[in-house]
Amino acid sequence: MYGSVVRATVASLFWFLTLLILVTQLVAMSEILKWVLGVPRWVGALVGGLVIAAYFSAGGLLTSTWVNVAQLVVLLLGFAIGVPLALSTAGGWDAVVAAAPPNPEYLSF
Repeated sequence: MYGSVVRATVASLFWFLTLLILVTQLVAMSEILKWVLGVPRWVGALVGGLVIAAYFSAGGLLTSTWVNVAQLVVLLLGFAIGVPLALSTAGGWDAVVAAAPPNPEYLSF
């Protein structure tokens, strides 16, 4: 359906974005280890990389899938609790609508 140029472009973008996700995870792990243990950032990144490699080697993609499912459940529960609390704190949906700009298309899908 799509040409090889489009497929190559999308594959390159996915590869690059996946690499960015890995980098942000390694930076986050290195910062946490820096704060908790006082190790340099590069040591934390190295330890984080080794933990990630060991995790995927031991559990494989199925384990990764189950972890992602658990994360999804936690996120959905968080939103299911957080959105009603935020609406209640804001004064309800009517208060949110009243605070919206006067543009009638602002809250329409």
